[in-house]
Amino acid sequence: MKFRVSRLIIPFLCFILLLSPSLIQSRVKASPEILDIDIITEKQTYNVNEQVTVSTNITLDGNPMVSLAAMEIQNPYENPYIIRTVATGDPSGIYFRVQILDVYTCDAQGTPQTTFNPGTFAYVNLTIKNADNYNSYPLKVAIYIQSSSNAPLLAFYPTQIEIQKGQQISSLISIPIPVDAPQGEAKIFASLFTDSPKNMGYPYSPEKTATFYITTTAPTMPPQPQYYNVTFNFPQGNVTAGNYTIYATAHYVTQTKIEIKKITLNGPIAIISYNPANPLVCQAITFNASNSYSPYGSITSWYWNFGDGITRNGAIVIHAYDTAGTYRMNLTLTDVLGVESVSLSYIVTVSEAWPMFRHDPKNTATSTSLSPVINSTKWLKVIGSVDSDVWMCPSPIVNPTTSENIVYAASKNGTLYALKGSSGETFWSKTLPVNKIYSSPAFAEGLIFIGSDNGKVYAVNATNGETQYTITTGASIYSSPTIFENKVYIGALDAKVYAFYINGTTLWTSTTLDGAIYSSPAVANEKIYVGTSNGTIYALDETTGAVVWSKTPTIARPIYASPSFAYGSIFIGSTDNNIYALNSENGDILWNVTIGGEAYSSPAVANGIVFVGSLSGNLYALNASTGALIWLKTIGQVKWSSPLIAEGKVFIGTTDGSLYALREKNGYTLWSYKTNGAIDSSPALLNEILYICSKDGKIYSINGQTHNIAITYITPSKTLVKYTENVTINVSL
Repeated sequence: MKFRVSRLIIPFLCFILLLSPSLIQSRVKASPEILDIDIITEKQTYNVNEQVTVSTNITLDGNPMVSLAAMEIQNPYENPYIIRTVATGDPSGIYFRVQILDVYTCDAQGTPQTTFNPGTFAYVNLTIKNADNYNSYPLKVAIYIQSSSNAPLLAFYPTQIEIQKGQQISSLISIPIPVDAPQGEAKIFASLFTDSPKNMGYPYSPEKTATFYITTTAPTMPPQPQYYNVTFNFPQGNVTAGNYTIYATAHYVTQTKIEIKKITLNGPIAIISYNPANPLVCQAITFNASNSYSPYGSITSWYWNFGDGITRNGAIVIHAYDTAGTYRMNLTLTDVLGVESVSLSYIVTVSEAWPMFRHDPKNTATSTSLSPVINSTKWLKVIGSVDSDVWMCPSPIVNPTTSENIVYAASKNGTLYALKGSSGETFWSKTLPVNKIYSSPAFAEGLIFIGSDNGKVYAVNATNGETQYTITTGASIYSSPTIFENKVYIGALDAKVYAFYINGTTLWTSTTLDGAIYSSPAVANEKIYVGTSNGTIYALDETTGAVVWSKTPTIARPIYASPSFAYGSIFIGSTDNNIYALNSENGDILWNVTIGGEAYSSPAVANGIVFVGSLSGNLYALNASTGALIWLKTIGQVKWSSPLIAEGKVFIGTTDGSLYALREKNGYTLWSYKTNGAIDSSPALLNEILYICSKDGKIYSINGQTHNIAITYITPSKTLVKYTENVTINVSL
């Protein structure tokens, strides 16, 4: 007999009937014989919806048998569905959550029937109840049919079930009886088990049996063939390209054998490019997968995971990393037939820079760069006159190029400078048509952006200082531009936030908020965060500028400081002598700490610590989660200067003209550096060189210390380690 099931779709949640031989009327153990299985497929690699024909060559002591007792596809990217055989009998000590209430043989209409002819179908009615809360859990039924000791194995049919808590399901299952099946009693043994290794692999329900009889009708068909063929398609819906597994299980009296064969499902092919190839921190990177393709038609979904917790959808997307480092980026493609493929990891290396006032759009003021360990002057440069203005000074930024780090700095009198980072030599300088500049510059895509007291934002060519375009606001600008991906955000004294693309196209202008904006925006979580002179903190929608939430502390005093985003919270200081932590999603105040003086200084956040200066003369280190004081250091009044964090150090300037380097973990003074004017700008850092402006009209470059040292050899104590396992690494210098 050749038994064929054509175009059988193997579902992921299914009943499986595992069929095996038996003795007439009684069960006996046979002496061990050799049971062999070979699985044969036409090819190793298949496309989605393509039919896969599988043949099993099963022999017992060299004699052909027919069986495909269990076959299934395994999804390697999710919890795999694994075929297993389960011994009959009730395993002791197991708590069964799923019950088989009843099992009996019947005809196709469900009427009980106990005799069947060879060449026909017997039907089994199986009633199941889920006694526990395993909603929609995949259940599998194993049914063993016993006939004679040399009878062939029978076939299996899958069906699908979803069973809710307390629900009973009665399922009618058909069993083909071969034409050469001998007369006698046959027993069905039913038990439930699952794919996952719960209950040590035992069934969920004790075995139940049903008995029926095969009549003596003479065979009318030729003997069974050597091969049993099954043709099936890959599952419908979304499936993942990759390697899949076919299982064939054969049973013969006391013997069980499982054979496994791997096949491959082809999926969409990712073709990825990104530009620039060597990106800087905070630089907009265009990722392009539009040339990706699928053998089955169009691609419907591009899902990017950039390795920094940010994801995007689309064939072409823009992303910027706000921390320098090496990232592992993946792209998942889904085509029109629902086949998914995950690209190989792409390594994106992002180099350090200091492109804006607080380093990055989140205003964390944290750098991965090395930092100076001594207070040695590399160079200083006069860029303005001695300043007695009570307002802030513009802070410098640093942009690396292939040949030289370029420092961009502005004087209050309206002149913008581009200086060589190595010597302070002037590349170019341009005096803008303004009275004063309080805003700090920002760099992106070959342009320098800076606000002015005439209400304009200037976009100038970073190579020669020529103005490319201006954006006009409604009042003077003290806020510094924040750049996020390909967009620029800035506040003005007309109580509005302005957003525009780097190419000068307006994105939006916010409604009038409740006070003038001196604060520089922070951008995170698809929101813009900013404080006002009326003491309110706002969160605006990044795309539209609409107000998402606003929060005014109990004592409403002007907020000049810029907010910082970290750990899902917003940190900001106020002139009401408090530092606040707010929930970034709804503005709820998580904690506030009184620091004894007004806070014009903007916080820096690193390693779970918030650092902020105040007019009280102290620098504070606060626990970011609770606000608890970790340490404070008396260094003198801090007004507009804000801390910078790098390499375990905190750098900040004071109104008495001192620049301090403190140890991050305890506030210990590593060194200090004296200028001839108040330091009301914030430091910038790149490649171990620190830059800061003073009201004595100069910009200072603090040098790193060069050591003649090299790493000659690195030896780990072991090369293969488990997760959380310790490994010792010896380094020779």
